[in-house]
Amino acid sequence: MKVAVYSWTAAWVAGIFNILPWIGWLLILIGSLYSLYLLYTGLPALMKAPADKSLGYTAVVVLLAIVVAIIVSLVVAPIAAIGMIGGAATSPGGLSGTVQVGNGSVDLSKLQQSVQQLQQQVQSAQPGATGAPGAAGAAPAGKIVAVDADKLKALLPDSIGGAPRTELTTNNAGGSALSDAEAVYSNADVHVTLTITDLGAASPLMAFAGAMNVQHDEETATGYDRVQTVNGQLTTEKYDNQSKSGEYSVVVANRFSIDASGSGVPIDTLKGAVASVGPDRVAGLAHG
Repeated sequence: MKVAVYSWTAAWVAGIFNILPWIGWLLILIGSLYSLYLLYTGLPALMKAPADKSLGYTAVVVLLAIVVAIIVSLVVAPIAAIGMIGGAATSPGGLSGTVQVGNGSVDLSKLQQSVQQLQQQVQSAQPGATGAPGAAGAAPAGKIVAVDADKLKALLPDSIGGAPRTELTTNNAGGSALSDAEAVYSNADVHVTLTITDLGAASPLMAFAGAMNVQHDEETATGYDRVQTVNGQLTTEKYDNQSKSGEYSVVVANRFSIDASGSGVPIDTLKGAVASVGPDRVAGLAHG
């Protein structure tokens, strides 16, 4: 964070020269080049990189930034084009169908819903936002409030794959913005961590991810890594047969994440751990 702010401040400040025709682009270019110099001089001070490694470090960071920018542009460009058509993404009934993005697709109706939800969250956070009339202590209209972590804790099973529950923790972060409950199950051979997270205020971003219809399937010499949508739920599955370790997670109602990770267990045990929580019961918490 410090390196980013330190190095790119020059480029950000130079951005004001966009208002100048003809020569503005040159001044911005100079500011950007100076930012690269600041990155080179800042890495040894802020990241404790050896001076003789700073040039290579800078080159790698710049290369990665270019790669990330290309990837982001491939995803954002089609969506930006959609948004330019009369601002349809924020108007009721404005979007439908799908748009291809590389090998994936964007569900336009889901995209519209996620944008509207995000707008509601922002508006509800503004000073003066109030809840429904007559509802004492009610949350502002449209605001998503994370459920209390104790309700999530109650859904965690007592044992998994023959291993008893040995640890149990809960967190209510940022007041009512996010909550989670986590349990650890272990014995001589098995170690599993099961977590339920209510993304609360951040759930519109998860809905946005769902609209992107992410699909990924990678096979390795000893296992696999998959991201897919199963029964309308974003599902992540990763497992290594050699170490008998992996992860399995399901996003419920575009808001709750149920994650199981462990070692010494087959992937079916991790899937069973998620199922034992009861995704339907978790989804029901969104309605009180």
